[in-house]
Amino acid sequence: MSHASKGPRGREVKVEKRSQGTLTLQSQVSSYKTSKKTRRKPSGLKKQDIDRLVEELYAPICTLLSLTDDLGLPLETSRQIIRDVVEMLTSEYSSKPSADVILKKIRRNLSSLFEYVVSKLLELLSKPTPQQLEYLVMHGSRVLIPEVERLYKLAVHYGRLDLVDHLRYIWNTYGPRGMIECPKCRFNAITPDNSCCVCGHVVTEEYIRSTLSFSEKFELYIKSASVAELTEVLKYGYVLVGEKGVYYPKSPRARRENSVLYLIHLTSNEASKISEEVNTRELKV
Repeated sequence: MSHASKGPRGREVKVEKRSQGTLTLQSQVSSYKTSKKTRRKPSGLKKQDIDRLVEELYAPICTLLSLTDDLGLPLETSRQIIRDVVEMLTSEYSSKPSADVILKKIRRNLSSLFEYVVSKLLELLSKPTPQQLEYLVMHGSRVLIPEVERLYKLAVHYGRLDLVDHLRYIWNTYGPRGMIECPKCRFNAITPDNSCCVCGHVVTEEYIRSTLSFSEKFELYIKSASVAELTEVLKYGYVLVGEKGVYYPKSPRARRENSVLYLIHLTSNEASKISEEVNTRELKV
């Protein structure tokens, strides 16, 4: 299930700065992905140099990136990932660097490379095993955001509540802002259609009202809104509510001030309060 509120795939990852004139690993990852899509060679090295480095570095890189045998990855998959990493890390070299230089570069940028490897595995693994799921969740960080729904369901299926907790932390830290907490999975993931984009649970409008303290915000709104606005609200029969307050349906300020807005239908009592407010005020447009 896809929602517009979900974050984009492949957010940029902060890595240490390199000396002037040298590509950061972040820019190398970006340029490497682009070159793969356009079928351009990502490295200035000859194919045989890449082949030799992959043979020489396969085992130590697997160890550094925790690509152990218990993950059960097919050999061709792990070899392709290691090759991609080697090609990416050597893309700025015109002559073959030593194995030691490559390994030092990996150690300096280990967290970014873990996220890169996880992004590759998310593409390659349609249904990760429990061990593979643990690897993805524990090393993926923000690159997991577009896949949280799938990974959450797998974690629940495997009974890995510890991984659910970690996924929740990642989502609530790096995911889209402004959505309220789902009472079922406890991810901040209730979308404007009142459904959770992680577990699919649907909440009631009453839950939205209670969570966002609608009553208090509504009282403040009807005292501050103009008569023209209040008349518009009565015509539409609903308002919008977000973290910052209550707004009339066509308010441009509502979207500037809130990442997510929820639609709340007026009760007869609330409509009466608006009518009373309009009638007791001097007409102001």
